Amino acid sequence: MSLPGLRPDTLRSLVVISGSAELAVGLRDRLPREMVVVIDARLDETEEAVAACRPFPWAIATDARPLAPSARRGPTIVLQHAQGAAGELGVIAWQRFADLASRLQHMLGADVDGMRLAPGLGVELPGGELVNSAALQALVSVHPDGVTGRQSDFRAAARALRTRSSPWRLHLDREAAVMRLAPVSSS
Repeated sequence: MSLPGLRPDTLRSLVVISGSAELAVGLRDRLPREMVVVIDARLDETEEAVAACRPFPWAIATDARPLAPSARRGPTIVLQHAQGAAGELGVIAWQRFADLASRLQHMLGADVDGMRLAPGLGVELPGGELVNSAALQALVSVHPDGVTGRQSDFRAAARALRTRSSPWRLHLDREAAVMRLAPVSSS
């Protein structure tokens, strides 16, 4: 596999890791093209596919065994077939293709108090302003759940919310070991 790197700040990416192209093709057919580009990869191509997404993938969907830790760069959402996802921190398990596609559609259309994913890349704020933050995209997509990652991965998202006087802040849920969006009054 020879993947050119996606230009930073151009497209939200979903890396699909599977033994065949079937899963990626199915998702490509079901997900809005203006919202996400689907990258098809085999298990042995995982690192190259993830590295092609800059700064990191919005999400990884896989029906393969658990991902190598090196595949999880940044606050990337991981959706894994339930057979391989048992007890893995920050992994969303799925059983059937329809469940996976539905969950991804829901995530792409998520709305948190007027914050929602913009077409292509970024988060549109209630006033229409666009914020390019991969971490904020992930947080809005899975709200009220959280996203795993290093605290440093979330700095730009935290700064974007704070400098725009958003009623939302980031909250580190130490018990669950995830970062979440929380209203200012409860963080």
